[in-house]
Amino acid sequence: MIQRTAVQLLLACACVSFSRLASAQEPSEAELAGEVEAPRPAWLPTIPWRRWPIFDPFLSPREGIFSGVLFRARALGTESSVTGLGVTWGETSLSPHGVVYIRGSVQFGARLLDLRHVVLRFGQYDYAAGVALGPVELEARAGVTLFDLHLGSDEWGFGLLSPRVGAGASVHAAGIRVGLFAFGEYMWRWVGPSNLRVQGFSLEIAYDRPPKGLPPRYRLP
Repeated sequence: MIQRTAVQLLLACACVSFSRLASAQEPSEAELAGEVEAPRPAWLPTIPWRRWPIFDPFLSPREGIFSGVLFRARALGTESSVTGLGVTWGETSLSPHGVVYIRGSVQFGARLLDLRHVVLRFGQYDYAAGVALGPVELEARAGVTLFDLHLGSDEWGFGLLSPRVGAGASVHAAGIRVGLFAFGEYMWRWVGPSNLRVQGFSLEIAYDRPPKGLPPRYRLP
């Protein structure tokens, strides 16, 4: 009788210990669904993260951006020009310092020239400096397009490192920024059609996005 009671007590203690261990190790249904962030193990070391002065990859505010472009392009050595349309899309990173800010962007896009040629653009990088006067932002920018591919009915080619400059103004309110910018660009052809001088306007629409946040392995000092 005494032995049977002792065995029952041992089995009960083992069941309680096992249930506690399982509840401590298994994630809850909310954690599995992604509704609650699982706690970070205390033993896992972290790396101090020092905030970058500009374009912090984790802590800087961001924007999603879409642009419509109207331009005229003229081949070097000629007087005739053609009108074109284009679209770009991408993301920006903002570094505000009081009323002054620095904005960097990377975009991809396509342009249509005289209904017979298409230019695909990969990696259009722009760096801007400006001042925010309430909701109005005034800025100047410079940048470069890493690679563009020219596809036409009668020729093809590609360009690298095409420089560009621009300036304009935006209105930023309620998480939305709308801006109009004038720009000039030198489309530097390495293979194919002649180099082009491009001048035009771009209408930008951007929406605020939160910073990415620090990965679990980093912490602020």
